[in-house]
Amino acid sequence: RVLVVSTIYRSCGDPLATAYARPVPPTPAARESYHHGALREELITASLSLIEAEGIGAVSLRRVAREAGVSPGAPYHHFADRSALLAAITVRGSALLEEELRAARAQAATAADALGALIGAYVGFAADNPAYIHLMLRPELSHPESNTEVQAAGEGAITLLTEVVQDCQREGSAPPGDPADRKSVV
Repeated sequence: RVLVVSTIYRSCGDPLATAYARPVPPTPAARESYHHGALREELITASLSLIEAEGIGAVSLRRVAREAGVSPGAPYHHFADRSALLAAITVRGSALLEEELRAARAQAATAADALGALIGAYVGFAADNPAYIHLMLRPELSHPESNTEVQAAGEGAITLLTEVVQDCQREGSAPPGDPADRKSVV
């Protein structure tokens, strides 16, 4: 049997060639992404586009790979599963939000102005980045209980807001009380 199979392959010209196996070149985007080390970023960008266009439910590693123009297995080099991809997006979105909140606070003259600026920056971020916000408001999708980065992701923004409310309390523009208790701030 081996001799017959070997003879058939040799008759095709290339000893390892088959009539049905043709090399498929990778797409230019996939090749470029891989060689430039930007595949992780492209996968995140493709996910954000999918979330904006079709919602979080459209995000799967296979679909994201297709949107990024890479093989279905390529995302697994950067993300163990869908929740790991969503976790990375949540962490990035939280960092971007915190950066915008800090910039808003830095430009405010008073604590009350800073509180208003934080609210404005949050609303602006939500309007400009709906995919991040949709995902950040759904923590169960990124499994924070098993991902310490996701657990810590929003803490900077919460800490900043707490500090600004405490500053407002010190300057008398907010009622005293625990800033974590919504009733004391309103």
